Amino acid sequence: MGTEMDWFPTGANGRVAYVTIHTDQNLWSVSIDASSGVASGPLRRLTRGPGILGHLSVTSDGRTLAYFSVRARVADVLLIRDLARNSETVFADDAVGTDKGFPAISPSGAQLAYSTRVAGPRAVRPIYIAQLPDGTSRLLCEDCGGRPRQWLDERMLLIETFGSRRNTLALLDTATGERHELVASPERSVTNPRVSPNGRWVAFDATRPGGSPDVYVAPLGSGASISEFDWAVVERSASHPFWSANGDLLYYLPTTPSVELRNIVRARHFDRSSGQPDGDAFTVFSSTEMVVPAMITGVAPIATADQIIFVLGDFRGDIWTLDLDTSSRRR
Repeated sequence: MGTEMDWFPTGANGRVAYVTIHTDQNLWSVSIDASSGVASGPLRRLTRGPGILGHLSVTSDGRTLAYFSVRARVADVLLIRDLARNSETVFADDAVGTDKGFPAISPSGAQLAYSTRVAGPRAVRPIYIAQLPDGTSRLLCEDCGGRPRQWLDERMLLIETFGSRRNTLALLDTATGERHELVASPERSVTNPRVSPNGRWVAFDATRPGGSPDVYVAPLGSGASISEFDWAVVERSASHPFWSANGDLLYYLPTTPSVELRNIVRARHFDRSSGQPDGDAFTVFSSTEMVVPAMITGVAPIATADQIIFVLGDFRGDIWTLDLDTSSRRR
C-alpha cells in the first residue's frame, strides 16, 4: 500500500515481475498560437503533488476551470480554478460532504453539475446541481444512469451513461430531470464527448470490444438521437477530442505510444457550417517525457483562446521482481 502504482505484471516459474511508478499526475498548460492553434513555448505547471485528477471543465469565456482531484487517496474533492489569477478554491456545498466527482461547470460559470460514488450492491449515479459561488445544491435525480460531462447551455446537460458494458451519451434536462438518448451504438462504446463552442456539433470517440478507439463528430441538431449514419470520422486510432475556443480546430490524442499512455496532440481544421474536417491532420504538441494517462477516465485536455490545459504525469518507473512461495498450492 502507498502512493505508487504497480503495472504490467507478468509471471513465470514462481516469479512475478512488474513496474512500479510514482503517480505524479498534475495539471500543466502550454501556450498556443492564436492563428495556427499550435503549441509554443515550454510547459507550465499548474498544480503539484501526488494523486489522481481529471474531468476538466471550463466556462465559455475560458476564465474558470473545474476539475476533480484525489490526493494521497484521502478524499475526492472538486476544485474551482481562476485561470486568470492562477488561484483555486475547494468547492464546498450544503448538500454533500466529501467524495464528489465528475464536475461540469456551466458556460456562464453560474452552475456546477457533479456526481458522487454511492456504496451498495447496485451502482447508482446521482447528479447534483450547485449554484455558484454560494454552493447551494439540489439533488436532480438519485440515479440518473450516468455522469456529467458538459453543459450545452444553462439548462441541458450532456451525460455519459453506462449499461451492457457499453457507454452511451444522453441529454439531461436539469429543470425537469427528463433524459433521452443522444449517441449510442449496438457494437461500439461511446465516450469522451465534447460539444463545439457554437453548440452545433459533438465530438466523441467510439471503440469496438478489443479494438482501438476512433474519433467522430456528429450534428446535435434538435437534440434528437443521432444515427450512426450521421457520424463523420475524424481520425482512426485516436480518442479524447476537444475543441479550440473558436471551434475552428478539433484536437485529439492519437494512440501513441500506446492506448494507455499518450504524448502527442494532433488537430484538424473544422468547417463549422458543413460539420466536416477540412484538410490534413497536423501535430500541435508532443512531449518527450510526460504523458496523458489515458487509462484513467476523464483526462481529455481542454483548450482556451491562449492555452491547452493537460492532465500529465511522469510515468517512468522501476522494474521489480517478486519470488512466490510455491511450496503449498490450493486444490
